Amino acid sequence: MIYDDFAIYGESLFETVLVKKGHIWRWSDHFDRLNKSCQDNGFLELDHDQIVAKLRSVIRIDHDYLVRVTVVRIGGRWSEQPAGQRVDVRARPYKIGASRVTCQLSGPLANEDPFRQLKSGSRLAYQLGLSQARKQGFDEALFYDQMGRLLETSTSNCAFLLEGRWLTPPIELGLLPGIYRKWLIELGHLLPGVVTLQDLARVEAMALFNSVRGWLPVDRLGKFKFVSDKSTLFGQHLPVQELQSIF
Repeated sequence: MIYDDFAIYGESLFETVLVKKGHIWRWSDHFDRLNKSCQDNGFLELDHDQIVAKLRSVIRIDHDYLVRVTVVRIGGRWSEQPAGQRVDVRARPYKIGASRVTCQLSGPLANEDPFRQLKSGSRLAYQLGLSQARKQGFDEALFYDQMGRLLETSTSNCAFLLEGRWLTPPIELGLLPGIYRKWLIELGHLLPGVVTLQDLARVEAMALFNSVRGWLPVDRLGKFKFVSDKSTLFGQHLPVQELQSIF
């Protein structure tokens, strides 16, 4: 297995979802994003019913779980096995984390890298950035590109309160098209907009968000500290209206 293509080259795609009492927030969006990534990058089309069956097999309906669905390329060039594809579903009990976080800047990353729009196993730059940030006492790493444009963290999209508007970096910079990000934009809470390193001195508040942890205010980004009461625009928990049952 260590010589399979997914282990050597990072050829894998994944989704991480929060399962609450047998329900997933916007599950169809998560599946569609993973399936499209597979079809766009040479993997086989996914079987929705097969994945749901795997989900049901690893959870109990009366508990909350963090679940990762991973599509991996097995076999290959350095393996003794023929090339193929496997879908793996892993679950662990979900524990609510901190309600506020700190970040450190990390970069620069390449400009407009399209592979950042994938949730893939090719994440070395993100893992190294996160590791370095945590060694410095921060919770997360916020990445920027060669033009000084702020991008995202290792696990979340981000937003900045600037001149009275919440801006989130546009996906055209090479960012993950987050499910929670899309929902916030649909509701008019966020606007896509470029925010640079030079803008940080004027940023009033900052937050991270994803469809597992919801909206997380950021207290500090490196040397920049933010006004805490301006970061709590949304609740940390995901809305219940769009929870979809997998049972």
